[in-house]
Amino acid sequence: MQANWQTVYPEWQEAIERLAQASGTVMVLGGVDTGKSTFCSLLLRQWQNAGALAGYVDLDPGQSNVGPPATFSWTLVRQPFERLNELSPGGLAFLGDTTPARHLSLALAGARRVLDELLALQPEKVVIDTCGYVGGWVARHYKLMLADLLRPRV
Repeated sequence: MQANWQTVYPEWQEAIERLAQASGTVMVLGGVDTGKSTFCSLLLRQWQNAGALAGYVDLDPGQSNVGPPATFSWTLVRQPFERLNELSPGGLAFLGDTTPARHLSLALAGARRVLDELLALQPEKVVIDTCGYVGGWVARHYKLMLADLLRPRV
């Protein structure tokens, strides 16, 4: 049986329901292994069940779901899926490392590029799955610059 947010993640239910109504881009932030990708997967499935054309941007080069390690990637979700790693990348940006920590400029440029490539296909909704790099002032600065550059709605 496929797990769903109503039974496994009841604390996410309100957030998923509110975001299901939102249009535009949603960026998901959090530490390592906090469920960001699972949340993104549940949100994408909710959007897909509602008939929305949705896109996924994978900005976690250390735990990539769609592209190979050390890359950023995007995909347009056209078919039902169980796991994000079943989706094929529509485009990639090579970072060359499993963390953006040592390559902030390259990471920011790559993130903008993969989002722009996806947005050119005009999805109704996009979710951006970020890496767990959040500790320390450099990480916080990176996430602030990422949010400023990508301009998510939520």
